[in-house]
Amino acid sequence: MLLSTLQPETISAVSTALLALSLLLIVAWVAYLYR
Repeated sequence: MLLSTLQPETISAVSTALLALSLLLIVAWVAYLYR
């Protein structure tokens, strides 16, 4: 899947989802370390 074929809205939604997922992973990792 090429980025040039994606709509700007799709790229924005994907980047937002990845950012939220990474934040959740960081929070889960910190909670695991300091349980």
